[in-house]
Amino acid sequence: MSPLSSLASLLKICQAAEMNLKELLCGPAAVQPVGLPTTRRPAFIQRGNWDPAFIDQVRAALKEALAEEHPRSVNQIPYTLQSPPQSLRRRFPELTHRIDQKIKRLRKKRAHQIAAALKQALEENEPPSIASLAKRLELSWASLYKQFPAEVTE
Repeated sequence: MSPLSSLASLLKICQAAEMNLKELLCGPAAVQPVGLPTTRRPAFIQRGNWDPAFIDQVRAALKEALAEEHPRSVNQIPYTLQSPPQSLRRRFPELTHRIDQKIKRLRKKRAHQIAAALKQALEENEPPSIASLAKRLELSWASLYKQFPAEVTE
């Protein structure tokens, strides 16, 4: 008798006895119900209200991010606090807006620096390759091309 025909026979027995294969082979004690893992949601989400101590913790985290030279985005901060990003924006609109504005200014400043370096490199007698220029600017060549397609293809 082949293994597949043996398995088919066992499955027929299980169906007739209205039991699963594990219960037939290992006994009824081996079968335990399987449920989805549950994770306990933080108290501030369960109650729908934020604990004042947690509010202070969130405010401190936002102020710390604002004080950083290169702050994390408002969407990254909640992961350390187990809080949805929308809640931070709704409860702390001024702080989150200031963080967003600082990031926007830094990105704009970096884009201007890259554009100036790219312009300078293109004015050289022998312009460098895209790969060496990207390395000099600490970017990938794909990022360089994406940000400055006209300049890179010249």
